Amino acid sequence: MDEDSHTMDIAVEEENLAQAIGRNGQNVRLSSELTGWTLNVMSEEDAASKQQKGQTLLLRHLSKN
Repeated sequence: MDEDSHTMDIAVEEENLAQAIGRNGQNVRLSSELTGWTLNVMSEEDAASKQQKGQTLLLRHLSKN
C-alpha cells in the first residue's frame, strides 16, 4: 500500500483472480472508483514474488549504506 500515491496491491487466490478483476476489468475499476485508490489485483503467488523482490532490493540498499 502506498498512501502517497493512493495505490494498493490486492492478492487473491488464483481461482478467484478472474472474478476479482471482472469482465473487462469492471469489478476492479468500480472498486477503484469507489475507494479513490488505484487497485492492482494479482494472484497470491505474484504478490509473494513482488514482496520478495522488494525485500531483496531493500536489503541491498541497506547493505550499501
